[in-house]
Amino acid sequence: MAPTAVPKAAQPSTPVHTLAPGALRRLRGCAGRQVTVLQGRLWLTEPGDADDHFVAAGHTRVLFSDGPVVIENDGPCEVRYQLT
Repeated sequence: MAPTAVPKAAQPSTPVHTLAPGALRRLRGCAGRQVTVLQGRLWLTEPGDADDHFVAAGHTRVLFSDGPVVIENDGPCEVRYQLT
């Protein structure tokens, strides 16, 4: 019996991550990946980049370093984001 194809709609989508107000996360091994903010605003800093960056809802930033990249919730509400 041949394997059955899974319809595209049934395949898992990119997970959505959350950060509570004031929470931070360290990302490693993410060079070349993108952070897309769906809700809220992130503060982001990575090694080798003298600038800090703010990524607001609807915007994406490509990560250039394998880390540690630090992201922090920069607002009073939960941040929702994806890593692709």
